[in-house]
Amino acid sequence: MEEIARALQVQYALEGSVRRDAQNLRVSVQLVDTQGRTLWSGEYDRSGADLLATQSEIADAISTEMRNAVGEQSAAGVRKAAGPAMASSAGYDFYLRGLYFFEQAKRGRIAGRDFLFR
Repeated sequence: MEEIARALQVQYALEGSVRRDAQNLRVSVQLVDTQGRTLWSGEYDRSGADLLATQSEIADAISTEMRNAVGEQSAAGVRKAAGPAMASSAGYDFYLRGLYFFEQAKRGRIAGRDFLFR
């Protein structure tokens, strides 16, 4: 973690995962410092019906928790990352799937990802 923090010139990193079934999402996140110590962690269970609203809601909650964990001064550089503007949740879902397959293809693990971006 120290090497990554030095390369990125950061004091903290937000790690996480997203698990999804047909109806629901579970987002697990943890804020760690450069020594790898966990400063805060949380889980968010939400309906997967409206991905765009869910993304915004969880991002706001995580941003608030990060400010509480590291203080307002340290969190001044925290910017809310937004995905590309999408007309629908289904479109955004295909976009995210396309990114996943794109990364897999870059690593030589899969071919044929272009159809998800159309």
